[in-house]
Amino acid sequence: LKDRVLGQLNERQERYAKLIHQSGRQLMTVVNDILDLTRMETGQLELSPEPVNLLTVCDRALSQARQLQTLKDQPATGHEPVSNAKEELGFTLSIEPGLETIVADDLRLRQMLTHLLSNALKFTEAGGETGLKVSRWEGWIAFTVWDTGIGIPEAKQHLIFQKFQQLEDPMTRRFDGTGLGLVLTQGLARLHGGDVSFISKPGEGSQFTLLLPPIPPTRKEEGSRMKAQKNRDASFAPHRSSLNRNRLILIVEAAPHYIDHLTQQLSSLGYRAAIARSGTEALEKARRFQPQAILLNPCLPLLSGWDVLTLLKSDDQTCHIPVIVTAANAEKEQAASNRADGFLTLPVQTETLRHSLTCLTKPKQCTNVSLTILHLTSVEQAAIEFSPTALGLSPNHRVLEADDLEQAELLARVWQPDVVILDGGGLEDPLAYLKQLASRTSLASLPLVTLDRPTTEAANQVSSLCVFPCLAADGNDHTAALLQVIQIAVGMSCKPSILVVDARSLMDLSASVNRYPTSEAFDPRLFAKPQGGGSKASPLIHYLQKAGFRSILSRSWTEVLRQLQHQNVDLLLIDLADMELNPALMEALTSLRQMPFLPPILVLEHQGDGVDEPTSELPEILSAIATKILRVPALSMAEVLDQIHQTLTQATY
Repeated sequence: LKDRVLGQLNERQERYAKLIHQSGRQLMTVVNDILDLTRMETGQLELSPEPVNLLTVCDRALSQARQLQTLKDQPATGHEPVSNAKEELGFTLSIEPGLETIVADDLRLRQMLTHLLSNALKFTEAGGETGLKVSRWEGWIAFTVWDTGIGIPEAKQHLIFQKFQQLEDPMTRRFDGTGLGLVLTQGLARLHGGDVSFISKPGEGSQFTLLLPPIPPTRKEEGSRMKAQKNRDASFAPHRSSLNRNRLILIVEAAPHYIDHLTQQLSSLGYRAAIARSGTEALEKARRFQPQAILLNPCLPLLSGWDVLTLLKSDDQTCHIPVIVTAANAEKEQAASNRADGFLTLPVQTETLRHSLTCLTKPKQCTNVSLTILHLTSVEQAAIEFSPTALGLSPNHRVLEADDLEQAELLARVWQPDVVILDGGGLEDPLAYLKQLASRTSLASLPLVTLDRPTTEAANQVSSLCVFPCLAADGNDHTAALLQVIQIAVGMSCKPSILVVDARSLMDLSASVNRYPTSEAFDPRLFAKPQGGGSKASPLIHYLQKAGFRSILSRSWTEVLRQLQHQNVDLLLIDLADMELNPALMEALTSLRQMPFLPPILVLEHQGDGVDEPTSELPEILSAIATKILRVPALSMAEVLDQIHQTLTQATY
């Protein structure tokens, strides 16, 4: 009727038809959301994980969100749609370089992003800004949807993930909705093995962060998987390098002003913050995220913070996580009696927070970083070459080869591998084979990486196996994809962090540092142009990220010192180009000698050739701080990356 297929309608009939059609579509959305929630709560909603292109899924989610908003804003009168004021909203999509795919349920990921983007569009007035940023987050993939809209009232923030909650008073509502979108988004996120956090200021806007693992859990018994993962992490911890640090802190707080304050403080100290506003949410996120530490205010709705502390310390999955109570000084004694690991008086001071986190979470140091991989194959020719070098690992890692289950079980008993990689492309009956594997205790207790779809689907049917699919074995970048999955499987997903310093682009030394007006003074294939040259991205940063490092280009020497002080850096890479070590730069480098903690330092020079250990031919200060001098452009990028790998592997700081 609305489309006049059966004939023309008069103005009143057309208005009624449009109202019925619009209301029917909204009702179907509500019914579908309720059905999805019911299926999740009864364990009937299954995911269909597959590699998903991030740019594609973000574009499609934005398109769907805009379509939904257009339908809601369109009037039910007249023949032509009026212009939509929401089109005036600015939108920014940002995806971290090198981050292209995630293993997830494509439909459900798009559904979650559509809900978050729809809210951002709905609650932002014309002329405002919205955006979606996708980035790596301490081993997770973060989808951050932000807006400059009306924000969430403080009194409503702890209720936002409950069913049928609305932001506005029912008597004065301006926005439609059922209060199911965020509940459904949180449920789907948890089904993927992730969760949702947010911060919001009334009148200023909101920021929702959807955190998902690169690969979702593949079994319904997620609690068993998380427990098994924790046990593997614990067994692997003695071998872990201090390079793989978890910088995620869980804030358990109901007061929005304290949440905002702590979030800003943690960000300035180089940490990431996830947020829980109730006791039950805190327990769920602590188990799921396994944060480096928890900041807990006892004043919580629904469940007392003291009860939360007791439950955290009595749970095998969370008892190892340091908990710092944030409260009034009068509650310090009670915090100690409830087994808190630390106490901070509100409002928390930044330096006190830094000291507490450093003392409680200082990474264990180890000089013998090793990983043992058991490669189990059913075919004569493996799809991927398996050796530490081929996988991008240092030589002190070990790869064991087995071509049958009996041999694999024997190797597992003797060598105690950290992960099993199953190359099962030639299996006639993958399910029967995997059931036999599951019956062998030494193998069933290990994380299993599968390389093809039939084997993965069969493994998912064996509930006692913990499966991590890597379905990119035939792609061009299969080695990097496999290494990432291995790291996730054994709890090594935190990447080494490299701070890149281009001496010509440090803003606070710009008055004293000589700049070259063109890029001819250095190799443009490797290094960043000075900031004054208008370059927004560094080819060197791109190479480092593609090689699996977290890399940051520092813009000031003050920032360099702050990052080093907070121990956020695993390696410092200083590019001197063809510059002279003038007094300002010499003074800056001298300040490094006064720091109690220094990571390995590689210095890039654009003259000479090869790799040198620091010698007396260089100025004394450079010889004192540099681990190695890399002469470029005589060294290729592959050789530079190899030197970085070697330096990180040998690091004992």
